[in-house]
Amino acid sequence: MRVAVSHADDVALIRCDARTYGELLGFCAEERSEVAIVASELASNVVKYGVSGHVEILPVRSGERVIGVKIDGWDVGPPFHDFDLACLDGHDDLGRIDPATMSTRKGFGGGLGAVRRLCESVRLEQNGSAKCVSALWLRYAVGKRVEERRYARASGDQR
Repeated sequence: MRVAVSHADDVALIRCDARTYGELLGFCAEERSEVAIVASELASNVVKYGVSGHVEILPVRSGERVIGVKIDGWDVGPPFHDFDLACLDGHDDLGRIDPATMSTRKGFGGGLGAVRRLCESVRLEQNGSAKCVSALWLRYAVGKRVEERRYARASGDQR
């Protein structure tokens, strides 16, 4: 599934499409919600910081079974200076966000942190002004039960 992203209305569309796609893949309500959060956060970043872009959601399979999705947020715009820093809550790619500037900013620095907590991996590929934030969301962590994985997330395990 691929959806073009250029304005805020597209973020809501991506969120709905991600839920529907998750349902088609057989995900439960909680899983569909997690996929929708990741997709909408990546779409929101495309709108806020990119000039143009799209979000793509692809199934991840193990044999015939769908075990997750890969969600890519592609855009053309300014490059990330420090992606790992941008993935910390309360930070952007340049450093800690001053709370006094919250009302004038495009975001408050929580989106990529949420994506990182919900996903098994989040990475950045960039080449000049083109970039892709790629998130891998898995239903089943390899060698772990789902409950153990959720506990690790809730306890702040950043993997």
